[in-house]
This record gives sequence, C-alpha cells and structure tokens, in this order.
Amino acid sequence: MSAKIKELESALAAAHLQLRVGTEPPEESQGRDPSTRTGVRRRSYGDGTGSLAIDQDGMSRYYGDTAASEYLAGLIPGDSLCAVQDLPDTRELGLPPEVIELFTAFPFGLRDRSYFKALFLLFVPTLERATELAKYYYQRFGWMYNIITRQDLDKEILDHIYRDPECPSLNDIHPHRLAIFFSVMAIGVTRSFEHNATHQAERYHILAAAAISLAPIVREAMSATIQALLCINAFLFSRAHGIASEETWLLIGICGRLCFRVGLRE
Repeated sequence: MSAKIKELESALAAAHLQLRVGTEPPEESQGRDPSTRTGVRRRSYGDGTGSLAIDQDGMSRYYGDTAASEYLAGLIPGDSLCAVQDLPDTRELGLPPEVIELFTAFPFGLRDRSYFKALFLLFVPTLERATELAKYYYQRFGWMYNIITRQDLDKEILDHIYRDPECPSLNDIHPHRLAIFFSVMAIGVTRSFEHNATHQAERYHILAAAAISLAPIVREAMSATIQALLCINAFLFSRAHGIASEETWLLIGICGRLCFRVGLRE
C-alpha cells in the first residue's frame, strides 16, 4: 500500500510540474533575472491537477481543483478570470519565511512540516489597536457580512488572546480562530482608510491564510474553520484584486465540503 501511495504521489507531482513548465513561455523564463522574482507571489488556478487522498485502508477520494468554477467562465464578463495573479512582493511585508511557506500551502496546509503559533505572536497588535480595527470591521463591513458576531469575537477570540492586556498570548486559541482574528484585522484595516492600509491588510491576510495551514483542514475542521475561510474569502472579494473572483469561488467550494463534513447540513 505504501508503494502504491508513493507511486500515485509521484505521478501527481510529475503531472503538476509538467503543467507548470508548460504554462510559462520559454523566452520569458530564460530571459528573466531570477533575482527579480524573489519574494514575488504568483498563483495559477487554471491548470491545477487536484489532489488524491488515500487512507490506511486503501480508500481513496479525489478532490478536484476548481470546485466546478469553470462553469462560471462564460458567465463573468471581462477578463477577471485571468490565469495568473501577480501579488505584492512578500519582502515588503516583513514576514518570516516560515509564515510565507504556510501561506503558500493555503488552504490545505503542509504535510510534513510542523510550526508553532509562536510564529504569529510578533504580529498580534495591541489590544487597543485590535479593538479599533474590530470596530471598523463591524461598522463598515460586518453590518452586511456578519460572518462572526461581535460577541463571539470578543468571547471566543479576543478574551483568549488578551487575557493579559499587556502581554498577548496565543496559547489558548486554535489556529483557525487565530485566522478569523487576522482576517477581521485585515478587513478592518481596509475600512480604516489609513495611508498604508493596503500594506497592513495584505500582511494580516497572509497571516490569516498561514494560520489555516498551521492546522491542515484535511486533518481537522470545525465551525471556526468555515468562519475563517469565509472571512478570508470576504477579504479577497472586497479587495477585488486580479482573479479574486476565481479564488473566492474555490474557497466557497471548500467551505461547502467542510460544512457537510462537520455536520452543518441544514
């Protein structure tokens, strides 16, 4: 069985590599200075190969790569479903490489790497700042997309992080609830209309996605997981950046599967 799993994984990896190589023009890949690409994030959603899950008993399940979003290609006008999205340079965000690696693995996480929540502690704002951004979120965004109530945010997240207001701690909070926190901060920043809001919001967004990868959804999921993905989805939708419409549809497909998995069927 182990040999069969390795064989299937190798086949998927080879197919994925072939697609990636084939989608980049030779003259572009040869003529570009590698040093100029360091830290630049590019995502492609048009040629994914999906994933195959196999348990110890040999039962397998194929997770498609688009959640049937190709159906929308003819319904959405313009070129919003571009195949590749250029995102801000990660070097400008001041995030450690471990966080970037977790973000790159979003939403399914890393299989054979383990990191700790302590990575995120440095980027947790003060209680005063968090309260301010939460206010912007609920006054200027949450009134329409109330993914998590203010009472639940305070009780389930803020009270655990700021048990000691002068010394934030992540010991008592699940990574997926931490993802909700950072997503609320990201959207709150965008609604603050500060001069560097885009930079701050992108950093919080990456932290939220990385927190999801810290506890891979293929291993554990709960209602907070779905809330976190919906918050991330809301940020992408509100940002309306590049191919956000395609990425948000992918996340909605994952949320649908997770709702069924955790028992939210009615």
